[in-house]
Amino acid sequence: MESFGAYTSRTNGTAVVSVRGDVDLYTAPHLWETIDEAITDVPHELVVDLTGVRFVDSTGLSVLVRAQKRLRPVEGTVVVRGANERVSMTLEVTKLNTVLTVER
Repeated sequence: MESFGAYTSRTNGTAVVSVRGDVDLYTAPHLWETIDEAITDVPHELVVDLTGVRFVDSTGLSVLVRAQKRLRPVEGTVVVRGANERVSMTLEVTKLNTVLTVER
């Protein structure tokens, strides 16, 4: 199992949080801390790159929803990028693909 990590970079004024490992009950708080810091600095667009993620549970999904709620008042967006088939299916089953912008 790959260890969890979440890192922020900036691209053309957009905050990009790159994630690797599983996002679950134990790692979701670290992901939220990283996202929270990223959207404090760049409040209008957040890209969450899940290319290195194999699995996301409900606590991980709640972090994405929380980010979207935080950005909504400033008309910001959350883009989920690079989700594998398993994570993409989870986003579809939970209908989060209708709330978040999902790019494969």
